[in-house]
Amino acid sequence: MGRGDEIFLSTVARTLNASGKVPDTFENKGIGLLQVGGNNLCFFVEGMLLKRINRRFAVVVDSDRRSATDTLSHKLLKWENECETAGGKFHILRRREIENYLHPAAIKRVTGKDATVSEYNEVKGKIASKYDIESHLRPIISQITEQEVLEMDRYLDQNGNERHELVELVRELLTLVE
Repeated sequence: MGRGDEIFLSTVARTLNASGKVPDTFENKGIGLLQVGGNNLCFFVEGMLLKRINRRFAVVVDSDRRSATDTLSHKLLKWENECETAGGKFHILRRREIENYLHPAAIKRVTGKDATVSEYNEVKGKIASKYDIESHLRPIISQITEQEVLEMDRYLDQNGNERHELVELVRELLTLVE
């Protein structure tokens, strides 16, 4: 989870909490979201830190998939196994990365740009040629509505039932302090 993921998930949790879709926020529950991406994530998961943390934890990662037929990397599946073996929860986003949950209407309101957002396309470049978390992601996510979150995180499970990934993820993370 990088800085953008932290901003995104915290803001979505507050939005969903304000509308009653989730029972609390990370701030209210005292849940810290650590930024550990790239090589730091590798150290966290594969190194001794994961085995010594002595706390309930979860890891949230991008799927990095470019299409529905792309398979998840062996590295992600290995990390999932290691986290779960250590007693943690591991969540691989269904979409490519966190920006693939941004609603096109929110992007338009903030940037004035029309951006196509699908599950697997590259969204950052559609928002700005020099995409920046503070200049682009933070303003967009602060303007996204509950209905826009629910539209973008919607998926059908194996039985054809409508579900909401971000609602489920926030609820799961909130259980870390029960």
